[in-house]
Amino acid sequence: MEKVHYKIHLLKSLLKGLIPLVFLLFAGKSLFAFNGGTYTINSGAAASASNYVSFTAFVNDLRNITRGDGGPANYNLGGAGLQGSLTVNVASGSGPYNQQISIPSILGMSSSRTITINGNGATLSFTPTSTAAGAVLDLNGADFFTFNNLTIVNNATFGYCAWLRSAADNNSFSNCNFRCPSMLGSTTGTAYVWISNGTTSPFTYANAANNNLFENNNFRTANSNGPYYGIVMVGPTSTSLNNASSGNRFLNNNIQNWRYCGFYAAYTNNTTFEGNTVHNTDYTVTSLKYGIYLNYTNGVFDRNRLFNLDGSNVTANTQYPIYFYNYNNVTRNSTLNNNAVHCRTTGFNYNYIYNYASVFGSTLSIVNNTFAHVSNTTVLNNSTTYVVYGGYWNVFRNNIISCDFQGAGTKYLYYDLLMFQVQQEVQCLTYTKQVFLQATSILILIL
Repeated sequence: MEKVHYKIHLLKSLLKGLIPLVFLLFAGKSLFAFNGGTYTINSGAAASASNYVSFTAFVNDLRNITRGDGGPANYNLGGAGLQGSLTVNVASGSGPYNQQISIPSILGMSSSRTITINGNGATLSFTPTSTAAGAVLDLNGADFFTFNNLTIVNNATFGYCAWLRSAADNNSFSNCNFRCPSMLGSTTGTAYVWISNGTTSPFTYANAANNNLFENNNFRTANSNGPYYGIVMVGPTSTSLNNASSGNRFLNNNIQNWRYCGFYAAYTNNTTFEGNTVHNTDYTVTSLKYGIYLNYTNGVFDRNRLFNLDGSNVTANTQYPIYFYNYNNVTRNSTLNNNAVHCRTTGFNYNYIYNYASVFGSTLSIVNNTFAHVSNTTVLNNSTTYVVYGGYWNVFRNNIISCDFQGAGTKYLYYDLLMFQVQQEVQCLTYTKQVFLQATSILILIL
């Protein structure tokens, strides 16, 4: 009996000695919360270990705070985080989920530990009450989230549907709908997607988000209302684009019903904007319009369609279908290829493409585009028209440039700002009813 008591006492002593060693071993290390697997969000079912009744409950559990829906916590002792990839399926037909969601950086997430939320057509909507928290879905440093087939609705007159900030990286949105039904476009701090560390203004120059993907989404409010910007993305101000918001991709999206600019990007690097449709076909608020505004931004801007920027009817407002201004002093290349750009207005209008950065080695290729200022009706435009205006392009080849505007204003198909060009090759295929060519030291081939 004494030997038994001795062994038990010895075992207790050993355990007491091991416990502090274990704490020392794991001091400063995170014990991850979820082991991975599949979960659901279903407001019509009871809360459980595998079902959350709201988006809020799921995000709370990720953050290692009380779920709020009565379900058990799925995190382990030691803090919030992720051990393996998660798939969250929102129950089809459930909701709408009237919640404001903010997701910070989650421990343990990486390219091999991701979270995929399949919306299955569900709606996440909210009416923000503060411009400092104006987003329905806020990715505040969150990484490696994927959102599929989710409708995000901002019902306020300000703010944005989705907000990416504080280095929110490697996230994706596919086949989602973004809507702002109460916005009249008069508030400048509004957008379907806001990629900036600013709140009421996007011009807080800091790295907001990198390597994110927006693909096959519909940015459109059903009525004639909409935000000031379709999509706005702003990085840290630097002519060298050091630490710029980088690698963000926008593919095959419909960007419609916005007041001022469809896609605005400033101080960003390696941006891809490809296969998108930018227009305001059923938008009734007429004003100055920019289709694509690229300022100190480089990347691939190909295969896009821009038309009806100021609505379906001809208006007298100024239009810039493409505005490209690059003065950075490093070698970063861009392409504007295979785009179809159409403009109809009785006001001042032109595609402004200026790439002084070519002096420092940054090339710009403009190939196989259609620039058509064509009304298909008699439009008396007494303003000056520049279909293509700018300079410092490296390649300008196989572009169709056309204009059929009537009226007293001079109509320039191609206007070169410079007395000299760094262009290697310049060719235009042009047709027009009324043509005035302004060219200095370049070769125009009318084929």
